[in-house]
Parts: sequence; structure tokens; C-alpha cells
Amino acid sequence: GQRASTPNGPMFTNNHWAVNYNTLSNEEILDLDIGCLSNSGLCFLWVVSSQLPTGMACLSRWGYEYIDKITWIKKRQGKLHVSHGYHFMHSSELCLIGVKRPCEFIGKVSNDLIFAEVREKSRKPDELYHVVETMLPGTAKIELFARNHNIRRGWLSLGNELGEQFCDWFNDFECD
Repeated sequence: GQRASTPNGPMFTNNHWAVNYNTLSNEEILDLDIGCLSNSGLCFLWVVSSQLPTGMACLSRWGYEYIDKITWIKKRQGKLHVSHGYHFMHSSELCLIGVKRPCEFIGKVSNDLIFAEVREKSRKPDELYHVVETMLPGTAKIELFARNHNIRRGWLSLGNELGEQFCDWFNDFECD
């Protein structure tokens, strides 16, 4: 994390830390019309600990009922990975799970912990994709804010950092 003196400003509306890529404010995320994407199904939403209340509000606003969470225990070279946090150092990240009923899914395909290595910035563990695919076989799946490393067969990947030009974090492009 960096102080908000960077051009992109603070990452979250409740603190002064910034990152080296563009993010939406909490209000902008809450205002996304995610609920229109499906009439039923599951929503898997990654949140950092300081944003847990906002994540719960997102699920509710988008029409999903919170039913559970998965905790990613972060490792690096087989050992516990420690990174910055708002109040404490963090070694985990949460994935909230919401349901929009009616929804049929296969439950109990995993426990609520994933132990996985930290990789590129913001890259989530592949194990969660396997959980989603096992819980919801043969269904349509969409990943929002996807990056090149997220692209998976059978998923619709949407994001403003997809394609060859986004192999480097610091490329800026303008078009009309």
C-alpha cells in the first residue's frame, strides 16, 4: 500500500492507502447493477477484512442473501504469507458467498479454507474456480474485473485489463 498522494487516490473510501492501478469507490461498487446479470445463482465476492461490511452490503443490494464464506490462507514458498492490513498484518482474504433463489447447487464440495500460494498482484487462487465449477456444473459463469490470468474455458470474463496490451501494469491507453 502507498499513501494516497498517488494519482489514483485512496483504494477504499474508509482509509488513506492507494494502489498503483485504478479502483472504484465503495459507492461505485455498490451502485453496479450486478443483480441484473442473473435471476438466480451464487455470487462469490472477494473482500479484504476492512471491507467486510461493504461486501455484505453489496450482496444485499445486488439481491443475494449471504450464506457462507471461504477464507484463503495465503502462503509464499510454502510458509504463511504476511502482508499489510489496516489494523493488523494479514495472511488471509475472504470470499463471501451469496445466493439468489431459486438456485440449485451442489453443497459440501469443499471446506471453508483454501491454503494457496500468493502469485501476481490481485490474482486469486485457482482452487476457488474448482469449487465454483464443482458446485455449479454446466451453468453459465461470469467473472467481473477479470485479468488475463483469470480467463477460463466456459466462463465469460469481463474487465478493463484484458488483452495483450495489459501484460504490463503501467500501460495507459486512450481511445474514442
